[in-house]
Amino acid sequence: MTTYVDKNLIAKAISNLTKKNSFHYQNAINKRKKNYKANKENQTNKALQKKLSKDNFNTYIEGIYTKDDNK
Repeated sequence: MTTYVDKNLIAKAISNLTKKNSFHYQNAINKRKKNYKANKENQTNKALQKKLSKDNFNTYIEGIYTKDDNK
């Protein structure tokens, strides 16, 4: 008697194994963990750059830099 194993379960296990053994994937994860704040800020900046017009995005960036200068 054989037991049935779901193909999706096997595929998920194999993909997790390849991710954990991939040097480039682990390097990217470690960089994100070390610079979490900078990475999140970069992601929001990229999203807002696509969303906002150039003038509005530039005023947003200027606002961020003036907040950093005041600290």
